[in-house]
Amino acid sequence: MVENGGRLLGRRFRDISRLLLKAFGKARKEQTTRHTHFLSTSLRRLLVADMVASMLMGKPTLHRGLKKIEALRKSQGALRDMQEVGKKAATLTDLGRFQSGFIQYLSRRETVIGKAIAKSIASFDLGWLEKIAVGRDWRKCCECKLVSQPEALPGTLLTKVLSYRQAAIEGEDLEALHKLRVKYKKYRYAVEFLHPDHIYRSESCFCRLKETQRVLGEAHDWVVVIESWRQFASTGGVAHEAPVPDIMNVRLKETSLMAREMLKAELPWLARLEGLALA
Repeated sequence: MVENGGRLLGRRFRDISRLLLKAFGKARKEQTTRHTHFLSTSLRRLLVADMVASMLMGKPTLHRGLKKIEALRKSQGALRDMQEVGKKAATLTDLGRFQSGFIQYLSRRETVIGKAIAKSIASFDLGWLEKIAVGRDWRKCCECKLVSQPEALPGTLLTKVLSYRQAAIEGEDLEALHKLRVKYKKYRYAVEFLHPDHIYRSESCFCRLKETQRVLGEAHDWVVVIESWRQFASTGGVAHEAPVPDIMNVRLKETSLMAREMLKAELPWLARLEGLALA
């Protein structure tokens, strides 16, 4: 028997909410990198789930608590950026005497963001999330009228991905690469949310998708490195007129070129995903 679309929606929300509650519990006990990543991933999954529900139901479903979830997820994204920039700064020996000052600056920013996140996690009201976790708030989904069927959604989202992909390949706009990475993530999480069986039916394609996301992320990291260097310079860390070090621009050019080359080579497995979406 095929599961009712609304019932599927409600059950998936319940499962993700339970996972998010577990992630909050772990993060409150111990702020390790692993627990922070688990929480960040769970937050994004719930936000994508809400996006999927809005598309299927034809109306906004954003709960007041989800706005706080989005704010927390953005803060965690900023923390992750600082951590990655710090790792990359440690490899930039060409910075000479400015390297240690740059690393210390990044470490201070990471500490400030981390403390703000810890405070937010500790004080976060989980009451509304607990209602979803036991199925109360989403029981109404079981009988709701959907304007679109869950089976059609992967194809709709993949079409959006493909439209962003062309712009990312053809242009020099680095923001287009970042937007495509975000679209890939939303697509993958949405498929996992509605059709986890799709992941197993085409595991190699989704592994390639994650690898493309990783390379796109590398290019974005170097954009953040350069932005952070400019902020460091503006605080007096280096002379205000000092240009961005050549090594940073070289790494950014290398990683963005690698990302675009990977995008050009991905058509065969994207075609398989299109076939899967239509199946």
